[in-house]
Amino acid sequence: LLFITGLLSILSLAGPYLVKILLDVILPKKNLALLMQLMSLFILIFVVKTLVGIWHSYQTTKLVENMILDVKTELFSHLEHLDLSFYHTNKVGDILYRLDEDVYSIDSFIDILVDDILLNALTAIFILIICLRLNWKVTVVSLFFLPFYVMAQKYFGNILQKHKKRLVEKVADLISFLEENLSGIKAIKSFALETKKLNEYTSRSKDLIVRDLKMDLLGSFSEAVIGIMTFIPLLLIL
Repeated sequence: LLFITGLLSILSLAGPYLVKILLDVILPKKNLALLMQLMSLFILIFVVKTLVGIWHSYQTTKLVENMILDVKTELFSHLEHLDLSFYHTNKVGDILYRLDEDVYSIDSFIDILVDDILLNALTAIFILIICLRLNWKVTVVSLFFLPFYVMAQKYFGNILQKHKKRLVEKVADLISFLEENLSGIKAIKSFALETKKLNEYTSRSKDLIVRDLKMDLLGSFSEAVIGIMTFIPLLLIL
């Protein structure tokens, strides 16, 4: 998987480099023969990149699904061997949520690890090597802002993590509320509590929506701040 990711990273950088050759060499000299060779190379790289991308996606999905299967199997086995006191002190909805949704968060983690961290890290290394060869002074100026970028990512990441934890707890509470009320639907109907339970469900759902919107706004704000920090070095260089 590491080899495939590295190959995909190199192929992603090949396109911009070929465009540089097109603008700096071929178009000024109007070399038609070289242009045809370059276009053939473009097509070849596109085909290879597409095939490598498909294989990369397949291998990543296969890895994730096998990991999820192992974790869910181990977790279910662990739940079977717990004392009955555990089920008296923990809500069924919380257990179901963690058995299903929390385990599938591994999917997002692997995607971030492979696509965002690993792939971007390899791409960044290749770009850094190219930039140092082109103009090391400009590259050093750009790298000066890297610590501030990392600190901003860490700061907003911690805040988003706290909000995500509260959101997960609210979702688990809502699932527990649904499970408890649906299992006791006969008692609810017997005492004519349908309207009361409906209002309570609506209130819980609205609170969940508000928290979700706050988290989304915070994520958008953090992206804007980090985007500005990324744009500042470009302004200074220009």
